[in-house]
Amino acid sequence: MTHHANWSLGVLVGLPFVTIVTLAILCFIAWCFVPADEWGLGLIGVAVLAVWLALVTLAYWPLKAEYHKWQPHGGTVATVDSRLVSAGDGKGMETKFVVTFAGDPVQVGCTDTRCATVKPGDQLWLKCIRVFEWAATDGYDCRFDTWTPAVR
Repeated sequence: MTHHANWSLGVLVGLPFVTIVTLAILCFIAWCFVPADEWGLGLIGVAVLAVWLALVTLAYWPLKAEYHKWQPHGGTVATVDSRLVSAGDGKGMETKFVVTFAGDPVQVGCTDTRCATVKPGDQLWLKCIRVFEWAATDGYDCRFDTWTPAVR
């Protein structure tokens, strides 16, 4: 089975949206500068464009593909542990299963409950995306892809 990388929805849906809004702002700016007496509106349009591009840059930060692309990650499972972590909304907790693969020191987190059934020695493939952590070490969030139990 081949495992492919896939762009995140933030890229597949977000970039066309960003492009359309940016072009709309640029059209507004061009329209304002056509009449010579509307330069004040044009400068406001330039300021709006600058703020818009700054917000887009922050939304896509860090600007590396590994933070916006689901990459296949897997192999023979070495360990599976579970941890209780914040759900991110400040109100609840969720269980995250931490998987390590043989010969790979990277620990990846899986919130899919199917990861709870995986045992050391099984073949597991996940789709992982790098997650930016402010003032901490960046990690990986993964989704369940395929699993082949070891013959026991």
